[in-house]
Amino acid sequence: MLYHCANSSELGLEVFRLVTGIAGDEGQATISDPVLAQLPTWLKAGSLPTGADLRAQLFWGAVSALDQASHDPVEVVLGYLDDQVTHITDEKYRERLERLTTDMRGSLGLGGATISELFERHKGSLSRPLLLFCLRRSCVELLEFSHPMFSPIERLLSGVLFGVRDGWLKLPREARNPALSDYVMFRMATNELAQKNMDLSLPVVQPPTPLRALFGSVTEAWSESQTSAAAEMAKSDAWLECIQTIIASSDGVPLQEPRHENGKYIFSGNLTTTTVLDQKRFMERLGMWPPFNADAEVRVREALAVPTSQELNLA
Repeated sequence: MLYHCANSSELGLEVFRLVTGIAGDEGQATISDPVLAQLPTWLKAGSLPTGADLRAQLFWGAVSALDQASHDPVEVVLGYLDDQVTHITDEKYRERLERLTTDMRGSLGLGGATISELFERHKGSLSRPLLLFCLRRSCVELLEFSHPMFSPIERLLSGVLFGVRDGWLKLPREARNPALSDYVMFRMATNELAQKNMDLSLPVVQPPTPLRALFGSVTEAWSESQTSAAAEMAKSDAWLECIQTIIASSDGVPLQEPRHENGKYIFSGNLTTTTVLDQKRFMERLGMWPPFNADAEVRVREALAVPTSQELNLA
């Protein structure tokens, strides 16, 4: 899920690079959120140090409980949070957690609160991912979800929760491209060997490159090949909101109101027509669901000379 979230924001791309080892340890310092900053620690140790921020302890403790869940995942998380309420001595935090779990349970039914109202009542990287965990039931529903109050940090943390709940095999085929599948197989194999203390070296499989990494965050600095590839992507997958058609008077005279006939706008005078890519909208669309067409993605990666991952060979 972090791979797919990497396409939704620059922070998502940075976090994906960090947890896959593409970025060095210095990347951790750029994650300012106290909950998200503990992701590398949780991945390595499966727990947090006792002095970690309480919000981080609650969130990653819930993820650990979910990872061991043998029945309804939502009830497992709620049960963990209920238990933590009894151990929190800070009255302010205890009351906030009690309100959160109440609204989490209320969101499971047909409660009267809207998502906006719930997000307004519960701000921050601990509360909103946990609320959404009760409001949406699968990774695809998370990838489809969009809300102006939902931050990139909260999306990444939600991706962890949903990914642990669903697991790899429950992801739809469109979310498991060959390069990502090879890398996940490699990580699963190396983790299994480490748990069994087996000293066996496997051929290294490089992490797949998220589509967002093919284009720079500063769109003004895109090369001609990047701009052409992005335009081709938008056209081939009918991302019409990313394509703009500019009609201008060739002599600078203001355009008159066009006539509308049979689905066409008819202008008087000598005009020029230019089709351009809305780069900002294109970058936003990269992080939305459904993903870009798989066959066309291969052509785009070839055009931009992006190497594919090595195949995992366990023989």
